[in-house]
Formats: sequence, structure tokens, C-alpha cells
Amino acid sequence: MNKEFSDFIFKQNWFLDYDKFNDFKVSLHGEFEDHNGHLYRKYDNPNYKYHLWVIQSNVIFQTMYEGNIPDLKKYITDTFPPTDDTWNDEGMWVVIDRKTEALDYQSTLPLLDLLMEMGYNIDRIKFLSSSHEIEKSLVGFTLELYVRAQYFRLSDPEFIKIYMEFDKAINHEYKGTSINYKKWLLDLESPKLLEKRPYTFLNYNGTLPDHKLALLSEIYRRKLENYFLLSATNRDGSPIDTLKERLYQFNPDADGKIFDLLPIYLDITKDMDSELSSFKHGVYRSEIGNSNPKKIHYNQTYFSVISETSFDRTRLVGVPWKAMILHPFILNAGVHSLELFKSFGFKSFPDIFDESYDEIEDDKIRHEFLMNEIERICLLSEEEKHKLYLESIPTIKYNQNHLCNFDLDKFLLDIFNQVVS
Repeated sequence: MNKEFSDFIFKQNWFLDYDKFNDFKVSLHGEFEDHNGHLYRKYDNPNYKYHLWVIQSNVIFQTMYEGNIPDLKKYITDTFPPTDDTWNDEGMWVVIDRKTEALDYQSTLPLLDLLMEMGYNIDRIKFLSSSHEIEKSLVGFTLELYVRAQYFRLSDPEFIKIYMEFDKAINHEYKGTSINYKKWLLDLESPKLLEKRPYTFLNYNGTLPDHKLALLSEIYRRKLENYFLLSATNRDGSPIDTLKERLYQFNPDADGKIFDLLPIYLDITKDMDSELSSFKHGVYRSEIGNSNPKKIHYNQTYFSVISETSFDRTRLVGVPWKAMILHPFILNAGVHSLELFKSFGFKSFPDIFDESYDEIEDDKIRHEFLMNEIERICLLSEEEKHKLYLESIPTIKYNQNHLCNFDLDKFLLDIFNQVVS
């Protein structure tokens, strides 16, 4: 994302009521990329109650991983507040910003032990992370929702920049004017879109961790592949032996047919993009993570199986926030991830799926339940699938509207207040 576009998207004064943030001062320490640093701009009220001392975490976790304790201590000394301030300044809170990555409490303990040894008050240290774990030092931050809500809060004329920057390649089928692109993207009820569809489920898989491989293996073992429009590109180029080890550790009895089929492409191939991370059409290129849904895929399918990045923790990254504006979905994700989705005010689809899968703590049992539910939907009559989809349109439209009017003030205030509690 270039700086000009980053500045355009993240001018938060377009959307935030800064009077609601008067209790907070935020200062940045360490090197922040523009699109991460923007999150903390303008919180500079001189009569603040809390000072959030935000530290970029990449160097911290890299030096910890390397075991380079002298460099880690130097970085801490250079970027953290004075140790006395963490004990004597009642408004001081140190925030270690790891909001783009998952993090669990056990992984923070070596760092907290070192900080305690160096004299810091670790009760005043919080971690931002993309995963959500109920532990007082961890604060979950669903960054992808925050970013995508800013996109959809833009007016139709402003949304043209999204189209030009992110979507012109991936949705090259769109032939209308730029100013009508947002309406086209969110359209659910044009006559063609209300017709029956050739596939039941859409399922994307870029990288292939164990739970995605287990899903793919079962789709083929149960002979459900003809109900799917799916990809499995093995984007990070993991060797087949590594993929086999992942799958068989998750399920020793898994069907290995999937390994003879990889990679499975839809539109993006290595001829187009050697890293399988962007879609090319003519002179235009769309980066997959930042772009909006490729609408032609959603128009050919009724529902999505969303394979989340993690299966062992509560976490929602990019795909759910795309799929929900066009599809009912079931989550191949960690326990309580659907509950997290609904906690932001969005609605799920209990009239289509048995959503009790979200409460199953055991990963293997949850996987089996998900597969049985996916198979049940696949084997419904085409008439019943079509009816279920049409009946879901009001819920999809509700989610669209909620995203386009998402309360960014409340979202950020909830996070800031979790930090200082």
C-alpha cells in the first residue's frame, strides 16, 4: 500500500469522534509502517488520563526467537519508558503491538520474566494480538475488520479509490462506471443473481496448515469435490512431505489423495504471480489480501466454507470479512470464532448451519462435526439450497449495512479500555 493511498484510507478524523478519546494519549516507539502507525495518530489531548506507550513488536519477538538477549535488552531500554514510570505513573500503560499476529499467554511469559528482571512493572504491560484469549495481559485486535470497515464507510465517489487501487484486476468482469462499483459489489438481487447456481460451496486455501488439509482430504474422501469451487495453491511452497506430516499428525487415518491433486488453482497461477498473492489482468494487478471479494466466484456458489488461518485459537483474519458481504458461511476455524464474529454486531446463519460446532473445544471433534454439516448441505436438493440462499439475503444485507456503518469509535474505545483495565 503506497503512502498516498495509506494516508487517504487512514485519515481517521473522517470517521472518529476524537472527543470520545480525551482520556487517552498515545505515543509510538519503534518503527511503524504507515498503515499501522495511522491507527494511533491524533490521540494527544493534554488533559489525558491514560498514556498508552505503544511499542512495535517485530524486533522484540525476532530477537527472542534468535535468543539474542543482549540486543533484546538494548531494544527494550531504547523503546520502553523508564522503569520507574511503570511503577509510579498511574496513567502509564505499555502496549506491545502485535496486532497482525496471533499470540498466546504462554508465549509472552519469557518476555514478561525478562522485563520483570529488568525492573519493569509487568502489571502495566499489555499485548495487542490478532487472536482472542481471555487473559488480562492480552487484548485481541481484529485488524482486518477495522481496516475493511474503513473502506466501506467511504462514500461511493471515495470508494472509487478502492476500486482503482485494489480491485480493478480481480473484478475485471465489472464493466460499469467507477462510481457505481460499490453498488455492483454489494448487489445481491439483480435477476441473474437470483437464479440457481452451479456449485454449493466456495472454499479458498492459500497456505495449507493441518486443518485446511484435513478439510480438503475429507472433501475428496467423501466425494464432495463436485459441489465445490475451491483452490488449494500451497502459496508458501511447503514440500509435500511437510504437508503429509501436518495432515497425518492431525488425522493419522486421513485420505492422502489430495497430495496427488495439489496445487489446485482457480484463477491465480504461478504464470500470473510467482508468489500466488496477487491477481493480474492486463496492466492491472490486485493484491489478494487487500482486495474485495472476486464476485464471479461468489455468484457461482451459494455458501462459503471459510478456512481460517488458525484452528487452535479464536481468531478471524481476512476472508470472513470479505465473504460475509456476499455469502452465508460456515467457519473452519478455532473454537468460539463464530462467537467473536457475532460479538461485533454481525449476524450468522443458524437457519442454514448447525452452529453448535463453534462451541466444540476439541479440534478433532469440531473438524468431524464441520465435515458432517458440510456434507449434509451438499446433499440437499438444488431447490432446497437455492431456497436457503434466497432466504439468507436479508441477513447478508444486514451484515453489509452493519459494515458500511460500523461504529469505529466503539471498536477502538473497547480496545483502549481493555488495555487500561
